[in-house]
Amino acid sequence: MSEPLSVDVHLVGQPWWDSAVPYVALVFSLISLGLTAYFQFRNDARIKATATVGLPFAGGRSTGAWRLKLGATNKGRTGQTVVNSIGLQRSDGSGLWKALEPTDTPMPCTLAPGAHAEYYLDVDELLSHVPDEGIDGLSIIVSTGHRDTKTRLPKDVKQKLKSIRQLKGN
Repeated sequence: MSEPLSVDVHLVGQPWWDSAVPYVALVFSLISLGLTAYFQFRNDARIKATATVGLPFAGGRSTGAWRLKLGATNKGRTGQTVVNSIGLQRSDGSGLWKALEPTDTPMPCTLAPGAHAEYYLDVDELLSHVPDEGIDGLSIIVSTGHRDTKTRLPKDVKQKLKSIRQLKGN
């Protein structure tokens, strides 16, 4: 009788997935790192500054004095911050005018996520210090415990300030 036949199989080289596994792991790690950074940024306190011009009313009557209402809103999801000051600044960094008339909250104030604070600035006083061409260079600046947020004054607010100046003949 003959002896049983034995066959040995030897793979030459590596399976294709052995070389792909490290690259796939690297891609997943980078995606995870990117998502972590993105969601952490969204959770931190982020300030959005706003501005409007108007005539405040008290007791159903206009006070007769134009005011620039500056607002700060915390757009973050979990982080809170402290607003130390809010005001206007020229484009060259000079001439900081701080809003001093709070509507409901004295400064410094703590802004929880989604919270909003508003402050007023006297338009007549502002226009006495800023020439017509300087209005275009004004920015809203919100100083917080984390960092300063600087936002350009909206175009409609700039136009209203120029119109008020023309109405008053300054």
